[in-house]
Amino acid sequence: MVQTQAHARYRRAIATWDDVEEIARSLPATESGPFFRTRAWKVAAKPKPKAFAWVRPLNPSDIRALTALGREIPDGELLGLRTAGMLEKAAILQQRDPAGEEPGRSPPPT
Repeated sequence: MVQTQAHARYRRAIATWDDVEEIARSLPATESGPFFRTRAWKVAAKPKPKAFAWVRPLNPSDIRALTALGREIPDGELLGLRTAGMLEKAAILQQRDPAGEEPGRSPPPT
């Protein structure tokens, strides 16, 4: 069972990579494995499994974009998620978490 604890820096509970693994592996027909040289969680599909979540390191263009927006550069790696399409992506990005922060500003799993 996933049990998060308050993160010292963010003063709220955040998921760990172990939590992500546990949640992803609890879904039917799911496996973990590499995806572009990073850790990923995939669902069975033909002709090959499709990644729906993966560890995503920050790249230089991410850092430039965040800096230009005046946002803090997160520590560590990020969690990338596949959505059904642009409408679902937009809906997720418009939501706010219970702490009132934008999803893009939420801390990455530890």
